[in-house]
Amino acid sequence: MTHRRLSLPIVVLATILFAPHARAADAPPPLDKQLRSQVIEGTCAELERTYVEADTAKLIANVLRRRLRSGAYDKLTDRNEFAQAVTTDLRSLNGDLHLSLRPGSVPTGATGGPVIQRRVVGGPDSSSGAGAAGGQPVVVRRVAGGANGRPIPGLPDAREHNFGLERAEILPGNVGYLEVTGFNEAPGYEDAMAAALRFLERTDAMIIDVRRNGGGSGVMSHMLFSHFLPADSIPTIRVKSRSTPEPELRRSIVDVPGPRRPDVPLYVLTSRNTGSAAEEFSFVLHNLERATLVGERTAGAGHMVDFVNVPANFVLGVSITRVSDPKTGAEWEAVGVPVDRAVEADRALNVAHQDALRLLADRATDPERKRRLQWSAEWVAANDRPQPSQAEQSRLVGRFEEDREVALQDGKLVYRRGAMSAVLRPVGNDGYMLMPEARIVFETGSPAPGFTIERLDGSRTKVARRK
Repeated sequence: MTHRRLSLPIVVLATILFAPHARAADAPPPLDKQLRSQVIEGTCAELERTYVEADTAKLIANVLRRRLRSGAYDKLTDRNEFAQAVTTDLRSLNGDLHLSLRPGSVPTGATGGPVIQRRVVGGPDSSSGAGAAGGQPVVVRRVAGGANGRPIPGLPDAREHNFGLERAEILPGNVGYLEVTGFNEAPGYEDAMAAALRFLERTDAMIIDVRRNGGGSGVMSHMLFSHFLPADSIPTIRVKSRSTPEPELRRSIVDVPGPRRPDVPLYVLTSRNTGSAAEEFSFVLHNLERATLVGERTAGAGHMVDFVNVPANFVLGVSITRVSDPKTGAEWEAVGVPVDRAVEADRALNVAHQDALRLLADRATDPERKRRLQWSAEWVAANDRPQPSQAEQSRLVGRFEEDREVALQDGKLVYRRGAMSAVLRPVGNDGYMLMPEARIVFETGSPAPGFTIERLDGSRTKVARRK
């Protein structure tokens, strides 16, 4: 059997598993009873040989054999429908999201590709040994990809998506934001990571968003979080497999391509869709108390996966390791990674941004900077608040002096003056943020007789309603 060791995103796995496949001229024939039996028996044999827990492997294999004997697969001649049904049964016993079956084959020569050297101490995919400068061992590893470094069929091109580093931005209050939608390791990813982190290195706090990240390369995950840990290598995860008598201790990476920021306030955004290597990323930073996790408990895909050819041109994804915290032995398999601030995933960015701004404001010694950060926090908090009632909105709508207008548009209050238009965001006590540097406070009464514009610099403008 041909083996290819990878850790693919769950989201990507689902895409390539259930997407329709065009029938080529040399495509395999539709499945019959004999072929289905061969696939199931080959799948069971691989499970019993390589699955991380031998006893569990036998139980899962028994589920498949029992389903085959019961006739559960008898009407499934389409390869994709059959693969989907078997995948559901593979996961039915213990919910292991890395177990899968899909049509196709593992690329031959999959260990090809460029060799990267990185100085670590027992890091991911490492082999012990001396010989590096300063007594540090040198890790030689090959990047993930197909033969000769080509992408694996069915996966998106890593460069097209900037290796998963899809968005870098400086938010109000000088808070850095990096969205990582996948740990898509391929040649060039280290340069892309360094460029993104250098762009953000002068920020005063950092938010890393893995809410849409289904996983990928553990090496790339280690590379990113190592930028936020001390230069000394730190134990990160313990990996247990049936192929080695003792668990492997993996550590943070010593040499990182971008700026190292071990002290910057760090927030990680998670969701139920955060899986696999993205969970490892969150798990390590959470256990080391290096980051505040905001959002939802993660998916619970805590194994590492191998892809193996089984009969009749199918590929089995099988979990070959268990991963745990070196200190406590805790795992995230089936339970997910817990968060520090539990909020709906779509609110996580606003909540983390507010927390970062308030933390920076508390630490600020310059009064002007403290005030600016407090106003920025109010602005972000206002984005997270619901609009006022219809009665309250109606009270504020109207035309005011100096060609100013407050109107209702798509259920939101909008301030207009000439070509300028801005949504008013409520902050309470008849106050609304107009922008991070200005807010409006309406007077009592129905309709409101006027309002005052308060600015960050302390200046005020009083505006009356037009008669």
